[in-house]
Amino acid sequence: MADQTSAHEVISALNALYQGTNLEEREQANAWLEQFQKTTQAWTTADAMLGTPTLGLEAKLFAAQTLRNKIILGVSELGEQGALSLRDSMVGHLRGARGGAQALITQLCLGLADLAVQVGAWTDPFGDMAGMFLSDAQSVSCLLEFLAVLPEEFLNERVVVDGAYYSQRSEALLGQRAGDVIKLLVQCLQQPDLHGDAHTRVLVCFTSWLRHGDITLLMVQDTPLVALAFAALAEDGDVFDTA
Repeated sequence: MADQTSAHEVISALNALYQGTNLEEREQANAWLEQFQKTTQAWTTADAMLGTPTLGLEAKLFAAQTLRNKIILGVSELGEQGALSLRDSMVGHLRGARGGAQALITQLCLGLADLAVQVGAWTDPFGDMAGMFLSDAQSVSCLLEFLAVLPEEFLNERVVVDGAYYSQRSEALLGQRAGDVIKLLVQCLQQPDLHGDAHTRVLVCFTSWLRHGDITLLMVQDTPLVALAFAALAEDGDVFDTA
């Protein structure tokens, strides 16, 4: 496969895979796409695809999944500055995805979380993301999704990091930020223009941090978080279903 794979070639292969009727051609397209994802060019092609406003959801999901897989398996290929540049680009893609398909938002947040776990040069993921995604309800939902998947990616066996680094990074990103996350969740539940989806994201995020052990029930007993969460449950049936 040539290094300079174009987005057009990827889209053509995706169309053959998802819309084709010939089984052999679909299998060939799938094999081609799997091989593409292993190339160095996949970094820039997938990034460019995510930045194309007219591209359909299936293609953007493939691009986001490609970047996430490459981050997990080979972020060292980028070097420190390259990884930070990719982070900035993915944050821009996430901002562009606000209010859109949740599947794409989740994939972008997973990729960003995997970057946060592995790239020590990203010193303050919580502060950076909170600074960019607290302006409106759609942005807050993206922030809460990122915070919900962050502890889960520390438990992702595919993300391989040194044991000492893992402990230090987990403490920096989760342990030292647990109090800030609690305050943020309370703020979200108290904000009158946030409801429905945002409340659901609050409960998912809270559960994720509880499961990882960085937030405990003891830590929230003197905060209004639990009472506000129950109020959200009573107010919105969808939130109740999530809980």
